[in-house]
Amino acid sequence: MRALAVTGSPKFDFAEADFGWGEAAKVEVLSLDSSNGEYSMSLSNSPDGDLGVGMSLPKEMMEAFASMFASGLYM
Repeated sequence: MRALAVTGSPKFDFAEADFGWGEAAKVEVLSLDSSNGEYSMSLSNSPDGDLGVGMSLPKEMMEAFASMFASGLYM
């Protein structure tokens, strides 16, 4: 059996959230720790609307991903 967990909401902008202590300098997911691999995406608070991506993969999978990603940048 495989499990899939989804957290967050496309309608809740963490970078724009006001918790009463001022504008966030940085927003990121703090826990990515799975033996099967996990990834996260979040909007940046930059005016350009950048997207932050975090990944946690086993070493062999991360090396394969990094190689394919780097190759794709030069296509």
